[in-house]
Parts: sequence; C-alpha cells; structure tokens
Amino acid sequence: MSLYHLMADIGAVPSKVIPKIPANAMKEEDQSIPRICVSRSLGECLTGITVTGITFPFLLEELRTSHTKQIWDKQYQFPFIVRTYCAENNNSAFFDEKKVSKYVWDANFTGECWLTEYREPISTKKRWLVSADIENRHIIRNNESWRYPIIHNSVWSNVPTYLNPEFQDKLLQMTKIWLEQN
Repeated sequence: MSLYHLMADIGAVPSKVIPKIPANAMKEEDQSIPRICVSRSLGECLTGITVTGITFPFLLEELRTSHTKQIWDKQYQFPFIVRTYCAENNNSAFFDEKKVSKYVWDANFTGECWLTEYREPISTKKRWLVSADIENRHIIRNNESWRYPIIHNSVWSNVPTYLNPEFQDKLLQMTKIWLEQN
C-alpha cells in the first residue's frame, strides 16, 4: 500500500526522514515511539498536520524574510515535499490508524499511520498545494465540544502555483481565529 509523508518546503528540508518523536506532538500523544507519520492520502496528511500546521511554516518564513507584518495580505504558494512509502499490513514496523489510535487520540479522524523503522521512500517530489475542501467536524472529547477541520479533495500542482484565493482566505481566517483563541 502507498503511504504519504508531507513536509513544508521553506528551503531547509532534510534529505532523509528518520523515525523520531514529532516536535509538534500533542501533549497526550505518545512520547516514546520514534516514527515517521504517514497517511493513505494527501488530504489525511493535511488533516493530521492541521490547518495551523499547514500555514505556520509559510507565514513565519514570510515574516522572517520580508520583515513586514503584512502576512495576511499576500498571495501564497505552499510547496511541500511529498514522500511516498510502500508498507505491508503484516510488517511489525507499520502501525495502521487503528493501532496508532491507542497512542494518538485523533488518529481515527486523521488517518495517521506510523513507520517505526527507517525506510527509503519509493518517490520524493516537490508539489504545490492549490486547494482543498475543509469540513469542520464537531467532535466531543473529554466532555468538550471541538471543531475539527477535516481536509478532503486536495488539489496539487507539479509546478509553482499560488493557492486558490478562496482556499487561502479560508486557511488564513481559520489560522487567525486559532491565534486569537490560544
């Protein structure tokens, strides 16, 4: 089966992805099993990264390079490195989303799977995110109601392309709301 790993390309992308504890792991997420986080689709990868995880690397890079605070008024390109891996269900180093859900509470929504041993990707490509549908799913967790953005139908380009303006507006608006609430 094909599995995908996404990494925002802001100019400093490692040539290899080695299993490790993610720097952006949630508090309740497992902190002991080194892994490469993968999903069965690019939309699931985007859902697992989260909206703010998609936008932050590019917004922060814009702030760093332009020294301006006009980050909300710019048209963006969001290039990613897409690594494709092959894994077999019976491989003990592959954790499917059911097994990962024992370690990460949202794996059933994100489709997050893990590769717990290093392996070479079968392909590595640079692709530009163009658009996607974002569904705000209401989830009850620990007796609290959450709006969880699920990303479907992602559209990608093999050449440098700007984000669809409506999609960009939605991403940036969701990011602004998150920043105001946290």
